[in-house]
Amino acid sequence: RAASVGSGPDVPEAVSLDNFLEVGARINSPDSTVAMRAFGVRQRDLLPKPMAHYLAISEGDARVAGMRRDSEEQFRTRVLEELRAQRRDLRLEADRGRSSFITESL
Repeated sequence: RAASVGSGPDVPEAVSLDNFLEVGARINSPDSTVAMRAFGVRQRDLLPKPMAHYLAISEGDARVAGMRRDSEEQFRTRVLEELRAQRRDLRLEADRGRSSFITESL
């Protein structure tokens, strides 16, 4: 379960797809949350699971648990990459909208 956004000196104001794991806080960056909503992804879907989870669902078979963990970690990494690309696209789209508004205003 993800921690809530704190207010201490170690928690940055914006927690994004780039720093939520290191900070250990809930993602609150608007661009990141919009990208997550667009893909239907919750933050808990982005958190790596401990090996104990895979051992439990693999009936203690370490080889099978390792294969499941590797597969899920590859998927989690791909999802994060896709979300970051979506966020970049959203930012580019917003920047284009601002620049066309500025040129139209002149």
